[in-house]
Amino acid sequence: MAKVIPFPIRARQDLIRSMVDGLECIHGAAANAFWRQRIGEIVSDMKAKGVEVDAIGRAIHELQHGIHAELQKRALAQGATG
Repeated sequence: MAKVIPFPIRARQDLIRSMVDGLECIHGAAANAFWRQRIGEIVSDMKAKGVEVDAIGRAIHELQHGIHAELQKRALAQGATG
């Protein structure tokens, strides 16, 4: 059986930006539901492709860091212009 190595999620800027775009528009329970749905889709896709559970966990952790970095970047940019 071949070992599947996922493409690093942190390098998928389009995914990160689209998730941040969505999270900026919603708050509270709706944001939580949005997050759970998107992460669930990503995890399901990775499992279907044969990615190991530990690798999925690392990828999701990297995604979280990427999203936080993008949120901070946008907040700083808004502060500089606002």
